[in-house]
Amino acid sequence: MHRVLRMRAAAASAATGSVLLATRLSFAQSSVDELGGTRGEVVSNWSATHEASPELYFEPDSPAAVQRILDWMNEAGRRVRVVGSALSPNGLGLSNGAMLNMAQCDAIVSVNPESKQVTVRAGARVKEVVEALRPHGLTLQNYASIAEQQIGGFIQVGAHGTGASIPPVDEQVVRMTLISPALGPIELSAETEPRLFRLARVGLGALGVVSEVTLQCVDAHQLVQRTFTVTRAAAAANHASHLVHQHMRYMWIPHTDTVVVVTCDPLPPGGLAEPLPPPTDDVHATEPLRELLLRQAPHIPAEEARAMNFAQLRWACSPLAGRCPACRPAGQSEERGGL
Repeated sequence: MHRVLRMRAAAASAATGSVLLATRLSFAQSSVDELGGTRGEVVSNWSATHEASPELYFEPDSPAAVQRILDWMNEAGRRVRVVGSALSPNGLGLSNGAMLNMAQCDAIVSVNPESKQVTVRAGARVKEVVEALRPHGLTLQNYASIAEQQIGGFIQVGAHGTGASIPPVDEQVVRMTLISPALGPIELSAETEPRLFRLARVGLGALGVVSEVTLQCVDAHQLVQRTFTVTRAAAAANHASHLVHQHMRYMWIPHTDTVVVVTCDPLPPGGLAEPLPPPTDDVHATEPLRELLLRQAPHIPAEEARAMNFAQLRWACSPLAGRCPACRPAGQSEERGGL
């Protein structure tokens, strides 16, 4: 499974971590322990294409703890890199210096059904926020095909889902709290600090540590998803008509002339004229990819393949595409899903 990998090498921490610290950082062990810092961590991004061995790794459990870490690092004249779920394929949040992960600051602070807004700590994951909104009949306006991102990282990198008329997720931010070593917590919004607010929403972690975010939500709704395949030429010729859908994405199958087109539109109030098949769960929907992976890469344990979601299966199958028979355009299928 590709994720942030935190391998505590206890023996290596004592043997090599102290050497690293002695030669590159002169921090006292007592201070590191008091701030909850660890050494000997190995952190990789989601796709395992980038890896770092930070000299210090922090996972604070409160905004106050974040402030203490930043003050301490600032006094020492050292930098700290903020990382979320490490989903960026370019290793944006990784550093061999000091790293800070907001995973423990993951509280859902409040949900306001009247204003349709939710306030969360930066470490809350998208899937957790969506579930917290569900009892209130609300959801996020847009998010990606996976929901493992921490909200702080989600907005800081300008993440987006699909849909030509739907803005990226940073446009959903109503207010945010940024913690900086020089100014402490800064409350930002379009009313209080409009210019800094717009800059900080996609700050890439460079302007401070996002600790709390208020997002504008929308009413929960059902979507009708249609999946079909076309040639690359047909995808280009019909691109304008595809953009009318609320959500639309292409997935080209490497080494073939096949493009998978996925569109999603709100279910009409009265339903559709034609009956839809029952919803398909994720395990059933990804079974063909799982079978392909196990057939082409028998060294992968079946239990590991069963635990993979769509994004992980897609990544694992990518190197196998050249050995797979060319996919022939298939008929259209439909299913109903909730957002």
